[in-house]
Amino acid sequence: AIFEDGTKTESKPFQVPYYKELQNGSFETPEVLGTSSNEQFTNTQYKNAGGVWQSTGVNSDKNNVAIEIVHEGRTGGDAEGSGYAWYNDWEQAAPEGEQFAELNCEAAGALYQDVLTMEGTTLYSWLQHRARGNHKNANPECDTMYLVIMPTKEAIREDDSYDLTTQTGLQQYLLRECNININQQYNSSQVGNKVVYDQNGVYVVRVTSTDQAWQEVNGLTYTPTASVTRFFFVAGYTASGSNTMGNFLDDVHFTQDLPPVADD
Repeated sequence: AIFEDGTKTESKPFQVPYYKELQNGSFETPEVLGTSSNEQFTNTQYKNAGGVWQSTGVNSDKNNVAIEIVHEGRTGGDAEGSGYAWYNDWEQAAPEGEQFAELNCEAAGALYQDVLTMEGTTLYSWLQHRARGNHKNANPECDTMYLVIMPTKEAIREDDSYDLTTQTGLQQYLLRECNININQQYNSSQVGNKVVYDQNGVYVVRVTSTDQAWQEVNGLTYTPTASVTRFFFVAGYTASGSNTMGNFLDDVHFTQDLPPVADD
């Protein structure tokens, strides 16, 4: 820094806590301990335990919990035979690793993190999403999630018009700026992913999945317009009708590297 009198000062080097691709996309850190099948964290607890994700879905009536992680194969708590394991071998419930996230912890929320990006350099993606559902039967029920990508400077607006660290602020932004109502219901005939907004570096994809199996979403690309980009995974309508149950997420990747080649 250079002051008005011409003197200079320098700070010691410090590590910028960003990476060039999404981190912990399989939600393996921190590990759910003990015998419980799931654990809920506040944003601070999750960060202090080594997690890089944060959530907009804070529930002040439930000790400010915001992030829920599920560990497959555990016998304690709400586990085998529950909504966590619909139509899956509970021992192999997570498509990658042994853990996955539930976006609807004790409130509707969005998991998010920032990534260092290069303007004009395409990012490739793949992820898996599944509905939790409300009834254990062969009739498919659907949850909807929104992938929202934007420059971090857009997410942290200096004019304070929207607080995108809250679910209310994020919902208002998507409705007013992108004409997207995240509470709209979609059914099994609309399963899949669809780009619903792509303007000025803001990119929104609707992902609707059933509770019958994990849906693998790939083929999405995003070209950054800024050096730091924020990725949101936003809970939308849930088949359960509850903001506290729904939208499982795992195997999330956004990277400059090409996605892995499919077996076929």
